[in-house]
Amino acid sequence: MADLVIGATVKVVLDKLLSLTIEEAKSLRNCKKNLRMLTKYAVEQWLKMLERVAEDAENVFDEFRYEYLKAQVMNIRTKLMEKVSNFFSHTVFKYKMSEKINNINEELRAINQLAKDLGLQSLMVPSRNIVPIREIDSVVVASDVVGRDKDIAEIKEKILNMRKEVVLCTIPIVGMGGLGKTTMAKRIFSDKHIKQQFEKRVWLCLPEMSESKSFLEQILESLTERKVEVQRRDLIVKKLQDELEGKKYLLVLDDMWRVDSTSWHEFVDTLKGINTSRGNCILVTTRMKQVASIVAEDLHMLRRLARDHCWSIFKQRAFVGGRFRRRRKY
Repeated sequence: MADLVIGATVKVVLDKLLSLTIEEAKSLRNCKKNLRMLTKYAVEQWLKMLERVAEDAENVFDEFRYEYLKAQVMNIRTKLMEKVSNFFSHTVFKYKMSEKINNINEELRAINQLAKDLGLQSLMVPSRNIVPIREIDSVVVASDVVGRDKDIAEIKEKILNMRKEVVLCTIPIVGMGGLGKTTMAKRIFSDKHIKQQFEKRVWLCLPEMSESKSFLEQILESLTERKVEVQRRDLIVKKLQDELEGKKYLLVLDDMWRVDSTSWHEFVDTLKGINTSRGNCILVTTRMKQVASIVAEDLHMLRRLARDHCWSIFKQRAFVGGRFRRRRKY
């Protein structure tokens, strides 16, 4: 009888131990699974942090680029007091940008430390030389245009089939950096149907319109391929009229950042007065929706590219001829 009781007791104890072992194993598996999920979530958050700081850094570079282009392209003669004012303005700009750069560096250091805590390994890549900032030209390389055929076709349709009574229309292409605004404008500018329709085509890269005279001067220089010697606005307008009267023209204003509304409308009115022929067009590329809304009511907004198009661009940039060799599996 005692043996039966002992055997039953041992069985119960063993069953409980086995049950506990099974539960413990399940708990251990769940713990590992939860740990993997937690690590995955942490890495995703880390990537989001890195993406946000990278965007901030890109914005800083864009601001420097804007200030550089503003100083180089506008090239307006200033009086002594204006030069003093510009000096202080430039000093304030440098101080503001220095503060932004310091904040970005602090965030990058924190992100780097978090990467180490998560066990992420750094990948060493060769450093790139910083190339000088330059103006964009209108020459297009066919392989550079990826995933924008529909957008290009829509804009061409608007340009080539504008209403007959329109003397001058403006079409802004709007979107964040890297979406292909300039490349699209190049493709349209160089299109054979566009060339057939417009006897005169002008490409300008001017970041800001705070007054319209310098824009008219740049257009005249582009048309005549000569430096404008006259300074008076009325003489510049007269020479422009000689170049454009009775001829359809397409004007591309690439990468505009800021536009004064009064100056813009004054600029457009002058162009309409210079050439009353119907069917002329201004194509503007900009990241700023505010700029686009000043120059026109109907905006062409660019969306993000599809994944397969992004992959095509990556292959073009990363591999010679867009091809790479896959590693064999053994």
